[in-house]
Amino acid sequence: MPTHLGSLAIRRLPSFRQRFCNLGYLQPDTTSSCDPFSIPGFVSSLDGTSKDTLTPLGVWRTFDQSCPTSSHLPALLSNLEKSPYYSVAGKHSIANSQSTPGLITNKHVLLVGDSVDRSLVENFCWLAGETSKPVDSSHPWGKAALASAQKDPKSSSSQQIAHYCYLPKYNFLLTSMYHYGIDETDAWSKIPNYQGPGLFEDRISQLVLPFLKASANSDLMSNVTPKSRRTHVPDMVFFQSSFWDLALWAQQDIAAGRSAESDLTEMRLLKWRSRNVDMLSHLASKDVFGYETPLLWRSTHYPAEGANPTIEWFTGQDNPDATAAGKPNHPLFRLNRLHQLNEAQLSTLISGGDDYVRGSKSPSARLPDDLAFVPWGQVMLGQAGKQMDPISPSPNPGASIFAEMMLWNLALHKP
Repeated sequence: MPTHLGSLAIRRLPSFRQRFCNLGYLQPDTTSSCDPFSIPGFVSSLDGTSKDTLTPLGVWRTFDQSCPTSSHLPALLSNLEKSPYYSVAGKHSIANSQSTPGLITNKHVLLVGDSVDRSLVENFCWLAGETSKPVDSSHPWGKAALASAQKDPKSSSSQQIAHYCYLPKYNFLLTSMYHYGIDETDAWSKIPNYQGPGLFEDRISQLVLPFLKASANSDLMSNVTPKSRRTHVPDMVFFQSSFWDLALWAQQDIAAGRSAESDLTEMRLLKWRSRNVDMLSHLASKDVFGYETPLLWRSTHYPAEGANPTIEWFTGQDNPDATAAGKPNHPLFRLNRLHQLNEAQLSTLISGGDDYVRGSKSPSARLPDDLAFVPWGQVMLGQAGKQMDPISPSPNPGASIFAEMMLWNLALHKP
């Protein structure tokens, strides 16, 4: 049974540790709104949402009727005229049809991760009937962000630094920005589409924050940008670090003549936990987003191994002109390594006793008190056959369930 912790604040975890150990998942906090994603359930399709060639809307269902499925997404789509689900989602949205739009109006949600987060933004946009937009130096926000960043001769001038989905009806913005994981050595500075800085902390201060400040600058608003944000600080931030880390270790193993498919060593896992504490603590610091901004740590899904994603494909080093026989074929990951990271994440969240995780780069760093866990990876287990490419989830159920989790958390943190 997948280990579920749900989107629960870390400060609540100690009182549930025994239940977690005994049952294999964490019971929802019965003193507040139940979390349908924290208890056993199953991926399903929403009845009546298929039409012609339209794929049914993917949803998460619970077995416990006292903690029913969250249905904010159907309510939202039934209010968006351009959504392909506009005419078929309405009958499922009665309970939330009035409240859901208020959850996202004038809001900005930021995803800090990798290309999987970009695909979640792109597919959410498709569900909503909109088109996602890339941000590079030609975009007003990208131009301003790159202008304020330190000049890096290794950076590509045309690299996209962000992608966003904008719902003009509600002035809602969902943005993804990527980072290079736990690396502290600038290991990716020679790849074709490298965009520095490579170090996470520097990337946040020199690229992410300037971009966000540009998004809140009314002087930069134009017919190619969304409305300016009321503040540069997002209303909610999702974080994850996985595939760039897996790529780094695989590349190191290949260079050293070791297997890139063997289990990760304890040293690597301990380092990964500590660097994630560094990064999460940095995001919650007063110089970045502060402790008042809801910060959520998303788990990683399990793509199909049969898709054979390679390091070269993931990092943009794949040469399409090379012959099949001459192409490098270095595996990006195997499921054993990916599962180790998800377990390492859980161990960081519930650490205690002799296992208390501190930062690596900054030993004084600790997990933010109100950090919440989003078990998207565990919920998506077994859905690898519905991918769009070797690692990117499809709109249904990948993006649809993530969107539901996002909306549920926005409702949880509604003032």
